Amino acid sequence: MELVDRVKWFRDRAARDRAREEKEILEAEFNRTIKSFTKMSNVWTALATKNVTTTSHSNAAYAHKQAALYHTLAEDCKETYDKAKSGSNVSSFLVIIGIPTTAVLDRRLQQDP
Repeated sequence: MELVDRVKWFRDRAARDRAREEKEILEAEFNRTIKSFTKMSNVWTALATKNVTTTSHSNAAYAHKQAALYHTLAEDCKETYDKAKSGSNVSSFLVIIGIPTTAVLDRRLQQDP
């Protein structure tokens, strides 16, 4: 029976390591996404102010609309990321993001084989 427990422990450890890696990947992806949305919002805002002086007001209105859209996307992404980060462990982060994990995984891994 001890061999079965050891195998289970190693499998759980591998699952924990995969979950931690996924968390790191998602954190980096969140940061890139927020940065990208913020940059696009700034670009559209710059185009809106430029368009008012050089082209029609309809182009400027469209640019302002796009800037607002990207600003909203960035804020929503920041909120979701902050909510996910406020969790106490890897499992809670991944569950908030929508990746199912087992809650007992970390407890099992605290035991030595």
